[in-house]
Amino acid sequence: MMSDDSRTLGEILGVPDWTARPAGELTGGRSDATQADVAAAVAELPGVADPSNRPIRLELGDTEDVIANWVKIGTGRPLGGQPMWLRYIHADRQRGLVLVVNAPHPCGEADLIVVGEPGVLCRSIIRDVCRWAFWGVGLWRLVARIPAHRSDLQDLARRAGFRFEGVSRGFFGGVVGGGDAQVWAMNGADCPWLPRQPLAIPAADTSPRSSEQVH
Repeated sequence: MMSDDSRTLGEILGVPDWTARPAGELTGGRSDATQADVAAAVAELPGVADPSNRPIRLELGDTEDVIANWVKIGTGRPLGGQPMWLRYIHADRQRGLVLVVNAPHPCGEADLIVVGEPGVLCRSIIRDVCRWAFWGVGLWRLVARIPAHRSDLQDLARRAGFRFEGVSRGFFGGVVGGGDAQVWAMNGADCPWLPRQPLAIPAADTSPRSSEQVH
């Protein structure tokens, strides 16, 4: 289940503005950024490296083999190409959550895989994962494929802001218990978790002079 915690991960970590950065700033706008590039940039942000006395901890040191094993155990599917990931640990509950984007498309789309235990995923993490994916990694679109029989996960995707786009027939056919997948997607431009830029209001008075006004 998803918690109603409305704080951002930055607020939980004590650094409220750590994710408030424009697209690609974490990696200098590089389209070829790797997991190591993004993890190194995130690790340098104030307050992230010290996990003491915090209910939710961000782990950046996992290897690709470790992440691939968790994805295999949790979903039965392979990790995919060019993966990037974040892992969260709820220290009090001793539970974890892994979020992976992989197989990026040249147009900026990537597959999203979520593997976790109940009680970790909350609004603050969803918000910061969207900022990491759309701003830090520089993606344009996230796509999650959910087993057609998992209505609970489909409802979670809907509440997280994903939209149902159709069915991939036999997508999970190559794994144990496989079958069809529902396709849920989110575009960065429509993401409800990203702050919107304020409207540019001219500092000077640009209204017409009284002699030019039309009545």
